[in-house]
Amino acid sequence: MDVAYILIAIAPFQIIYLGHWLRIGIDSDVIPTGFIQYDMPYYSANGREIFERGNGFAYPNPYDSSPTPPIIYFQWPIWLLGFGIKKLNIEPGIFYFIVGIIGSLLCAYFTLLVVKKLLPDPRFRILLFFLVMWGGGFLCLAALIDNIIHGNPIFFRFFRYDPGDGLWFLNWGRNLIYPLEAIYHGIVAATWLAVLNERWFWAIFCGGLLGTAHPFSGVQLLLILTLWFGILACLERTSSTVKNFLVMFAFTGLFLVYYKVFLNSVPQHRAIHEEWSIAWTLPVNSMIMAYSPVALLAAGRIWIDRHKLDRNVGFLFIYFLISLLLAKHDLFINPIQPLHFTRGYIWTPLCLIALPLIQKITIALQEKLHPYLFRYLLIMLAGLVISDNLTFIKDRLLYPAEAFFLTREEKQMLTEINQLGLDGVLLSPEPKLSYLSATYTSVRPYLGHTALTPQYEERLGQVEIWRTKGIKGDWFDMIDYILIKKKDIPPFFNRSEWIVKLENDKLILLVRKSSSGVRRSQN
Repeated sequence: MDVAYILIAIAPFQIIYLGHWLRIGIDSDVIPTGFIQYDMPYYSANGREIFERGNGFAYPNPYDSSPTPPIIYFQWPIWLLGFGIKKLNIEPGIFYFIVGIIGSLLCAYFTLLVVKKLLPDPRFRILLFFLVMWGGGFLCLAALIDNIIHGNPIFFRFFRYDPGDGLWFLNWGRNLIYPLEAIYHGIVAATWLAVLNERWFWAIFCGGLLGTAHPFSGVQLLLILTLWFGILACLERTSSTVKNFLVMFAFTGLFLVYYKVFLNSVPQHRAIHEEWSIAWTLPVNSMIMAYSPVALLAAGRIWIDRHKLDRNVGFLFIYFLISLLLAKHDLFINPIQPLHFTRGYIWTPLCLIALPLIQKITIALQEKLHPYLFRYLLIMLAGLVISDNLTFIKDRLLYPAEAFFLTREEKQMLTEINQLGLDGVLLSPEPKLSYLSATYTSVRPYLGHTALTPQYEERLGQVEIWRTKGIKGDWFDMIDYILIKKKDIPPFFNRSEWIVKLENDKLILLVRKSSSGVRRSQN
């Protein structure tokens, strides 16, 4: 039965992808890509770079159009994406989705084992597992009440209290919408299980695994495990606990040396890193609406069981506290995307601490109330608990604003460019095509991801001036290919130094005559 529970637990968050893929049946002129948010394609672009301009292990920035960008980045999930695209020849968006399904199943599986560990009594245990997977705060409820009070339309700015319109995932299960986040959260859930079972080797292994997977989630877990093992070393003073602490301390040190010393020594990375130092902060009112329900229950459980609390509660509390401090580090230092440290890592430890109390309350209500009244009360409370996620899923199904779709001509053009294995810098005035070209082909877009393309705003201005006025600068000399809609070819464009490489009904790919023979060797 556990398999069924796990599948049910992840199903609501995969419905968004089902709606995305079914779009082809609604509008036959568009092709779903499998990428439902702006950042998603660049992970696959990073992955294919490992096997194109990289060394088979690390990769350069795919949006650095220079001929020899530094090959300095490595995260093993990115390598996995690249292997699926380049070696298994799986469509980028499809393989990205497959990785997400695997990550979601692992996350739900380890979360279920954690819940079982914390709740030896099986009564309502599965219901509480779904609470962990589907539960959240009262952010949308607060917006609803505010709209009613002020006479606004019911769904007016429904996610105004949820940072990033809900895309910073303040609770646990919503993270499964992002395939790589599903992987990260599966590792964190496995870490929790290892610590709760005192399987220290596996806890350390998971820490190293996440540390080599993602900078934000990685440093978060490494710091927490280092602190935890440091506390154990001080309390127990055994050779094994001291050794565990030293290993985690070394892992954390290596992580910081790589990200803060080595990468920052590379000028190209420093320029990009400045774009990452963004004050994406967690507002206090959002914190209250997102975390206060589970925080009050966790506090109640700690108070009631204050004389019999075990180390498991201590670990979960430390996880909550360090995650909260990281998510609010803007109070102490210059902020570097503090919201990256939310991602359910604050809400879920509180929820796990509160589970035994929630179970006792549920059992007591069942014993005291009439079965029908208990059932209706349970349904009403469940509706409140899942209201944030339910509303988010509904909104993403109806308004897939960030999802990427391609026309048949666009898909055909990208496929043919990829088959040719072209190497060189591509200019496209179409922002979507320019960005996706690094995901689907081996060319280097002059304009790619807005935060990862060097001097993006300057380049955007250059392309716009060229498109509208025909003014070119020195930058234009590096362009090897131009991908443009036929109807948008500027009237002043000089075709004498360009030839047609590919074309279809809507698009044309022009190649500079001096670059017409360029082909990338296939690794």
